[in-house]
Amino acid sequence: MAAAPCLGRQQPQEENMQRRRAVRAAGLGVVGALALAGCASEPQSAGEAWHQARTQLDEAETVRLETAYTTGRQGPQSVRWDIAGRLDGGDAESKGIMQVGRDSHITMESRQVGEDVFVRVDVDGSDIPDDVQMMYSDPQWRRVPAGEGQEPPLKSLLDQVGFPAADALDGAEVRAEEVDWDGGTAYRYAVPEEVADAAMAEGDATRVHSFTVDDDGELVALTVDDGRATQQYALSDWNQIEPAGAPEEVAE
Repeated sequence: MAAAPCLGRQQPQEENMQRRRAVRAAGLGVVGALALAGCASEPQSAGEAWHQARTQLDEAETVRLETAYTTGRQGPQSVRWDIAGRLDGGDAESKGIMQVGRDSHITMESRQVGEDVFVRVDVDGSDIPDDVQMMYSDPQWRRVPAGEGQEPPLKSLLDQVGFPAADALDGAEVRAEEVDWDGGTAYRYAVPEEVADAAMAEGDATRVHSFTVDDDGELVALTVDDGRATQQYALSDWNQIEPAGAPEEVAE
């Protein structure tokens, strides 16, 4: 008589096969997810990135711009600016810190509120020249007489830049350079020299050397060149800047 099939042994084998299939399927799912994630993090083409950046520049109302540079002239050795306000030249405030000694600085602040401009200058450090100390010995806010106010610093800086048209980098063979930015990843794109030159119009003094966008494509920096030096404009707080307010106390 033939032996009866051993069903008790087949059931565990079938369960093991099912488990292996499930593990294999899960593994394929993880691989697929990683592949999709890798595709999602691929940087945009230079044309796509600049189109989004230029649109952002054209449509934004406010922004913060920070920059620093070193002078080769006598006097200030380094200058740092923090400027925040409206891109159209309306209400804005700025703060500039200039080195005037080994450990001494001049801090200049300004606020534009409507038609009024207020300024304040302060000095700090142990080796400030006597004439500078006397000139800025009273660090109070003062109203600038009508007609003597300077052009809004944010607008004046950006108005000098020859920005390429939104489609100027379409088809350009420019590779994205991955860079660290504010604790995350960003992508820098060099602007071809011929594109930067073609964007210069009468009155423009500064070319766009490169631009940097974050993972979301938001413009976070411009590197510009005025023919004498290259400097970086860090851009942040798009459309989040509150209108500047007049100082609580203003010296008469």
